[in-house]
Parts: sequence; C-alpha cells; structure tokens
Amino acid sequence: MATKLKLVPSPLCPCGKDQTAEHILQACPYHSALRDTTWPEETALQKKLYGPKEDLERTARFALQSGLTI
Repeated sequence: MATKLKLVPSPLCPCGKDQTAEHILQACPYHSALRDTTWPEETALQKKLYGPKEDLERTARFALQSGLTI
C-alpha cells in the first residue's frame, strides 16, 4: 500500500518488519491475539487469501478488526 499506491506513509509494520500480507496474516506479534481468535487452528496463507467464501470473510473481518489500512 505504501510502495505502489501511496495509501500509507510507510511500508513497515509497527513491529518494524515489512508489512506484507504474509507478515500480517501469519506472523506479526501485534496481531497475534486477533489472529489466534480468528483462526484457532493453523491456517495456510493461501486459504486465507484464496480460499472459499467463509475463509475470505474471516480474512476480511480480521483486516477490519485489526485496523489495517489496506
């Protein structure tokens, strides 16, 4: 969002790592509690981004609740 569309001031996550979809959805410590409640079982990134409607709705809720600018 920062590099291509200039929608956010920095490409970095508040934790200091690159704010990629993989980082936010799979690893960012700032979002670990929300991630654990959204996906109680380990879920592959592919499923979160390209899975069935239920998985995409879960990902959208996660993005809204996290306050991310996407």
